[in-house]
Amino acid sequence: SPSLPPLPSPPHTSHNEESLVRTYKGITNLQLAKYGVVSVIHPLPGNEKAIGHDLFFDMNRREGALASIQAGKVIFVGPITLIQNGSRAIIARNPIFIKTHGFIGPRPEHPSWWGFATMLVEIDDLLR
Repeated sequence: SPSLPPLPSPPHTSHNEESLVRTYKGITNLQLAKYGVVSVIHPLPGNEKAIGHDLFFDMNRREGALASIQAGKVIFVGPITLIQNGSRAIIARNPIFIKTHGFIGPRPEHPSWWGFATMLVEIDDLLR
C-alpha cells in the first residue's frame, strides 16, 4: 500500500477555508478527496453524508474525476445532484499531484496524483 504524505496543515486552515467561502459569494463548500475519497469538507455541518464518498465508484462523478486527472487541471462538471442534500450544484475539481521523490499514488498511469481539491457551488446559491 502506498504511503501518503501528510496533508499540509497551516496554523489557521479552517480560518483560511472560512475566509474563502465568505469572500467568494456562492461557494457552498470546499473539499479534499484523498485518492478520490472525500475526506475533508468545510463547512462540515450539513455535508456529513459526503464524507467517505468514493468518486470513482460513483458513475455520476467518475468521468469528471478521470477527466480532471488526465487534463492535469481544474474541470467543471454539472449541474449534478449532491448526495449530502439533494441540491443541484456545479463542481470545480482540481487534481493534486505530488512530485516528491518516493511518492507513488494509487493510479499507475498517473503515479504523482494524490487526490482532489474541490469547490462546490449550489445552483440556488448562484441565483441568490
